[in-house]
Amino acid sequence: MYGEKGKAVRVEVVIYTGKEGKSSQGCPIAKWVIRRGSEEEKLLCLVRKRAGHHCQNAVVVILILAWEGIPRLVADTLYQELTETLCKYGSPTSRRCALNEE
Repeated sequence: MYGEKGKAVRVEVVIYTGKEGKSSQGCPIAKWVIRRGSEEEKLLCLVRKRAGHHCQNAVVVILILAWEGIPRLVADTLYQELTETLCKYGSPTSRRCALNEE
């Protein structure tokens, strides 16, 4: 699995947007969701450009993700169960992150 190349490896460059995604309570939320491109894709590598460097290879690796860490069906089921459970049984809390704005 870890001799992958070509379409099996996807590299995404993370860019600074200048604005954090926030919920109505002021809590951080994801601005993007990265999904697997195809069954061919085995690894995802997130990188960011190094400040002050201008060559093509001046990046820092943030994350290396193996898509097949758990089977897709299991991942989809767990995600569905988690979202349903949180919506039904989750209770609102006073979030620490909202206090950072004060």
